[in-house]
Amino acid sequence: MTLHTNAGCTMKRVELRESGTMVNANCDVGKSDQGCSVTDKRTSSYGTRFNENEGGVFAVRWSSSGIQVWFFPRNSIPQDIIDGTPKPTSWSLPSADFPFKSCTPSYFRGHRIVVDNTFCGDWAGDTFSEMCPGKGSCANYVKNNPHAFKEAYWAFRSFKVYKV
Repeated sequence: MTLHTNAGCTMKRVELRESGTMVNANCDVGKSDQGCSVTDKRTSSYGTRFNENEGGVFAVRWSSSGIQVWFFPRNSIPQDIIDGTPKPTSWSLPSADFPFKSCTPSYFRGHRIVVDNTFCGDWAGDTFSEMCPGKGSCANYVKNNPHAFKEAYWAFRSFKVYKV
């Protein structure tokens, strides 16, 4: 889970109340395009385990105190979410916490949700030859092996916005 801002926004690790692990505290998109990022300690929130469990629910709360992100595996979705009446104060610790103590709310506006399959991005493109020896460059592999990606897609049941 990552937020990208203009220069000047860095999360202070001591202020965070989250179950995930802070990877990068600097939210500036200009710093290696990393943003301030948190990884969920549970492997069921991404990748193979996420798919095996038929996904789950990501919930984001934007309040006067900051932005929090939760992940609920398919078999652990709170009833209030199922009922369409989310009550974030009743949920466990968020996976990611981005408090406005570190960065003012003015850094966060015009939100966009970005979901992509970055096959040969900065990170993947730089490590492809050592992670996949004998397969050539990442770009050539993707171009010449479309069958390798027949299961590389996203399926969303819904995106919902609530005012709580």
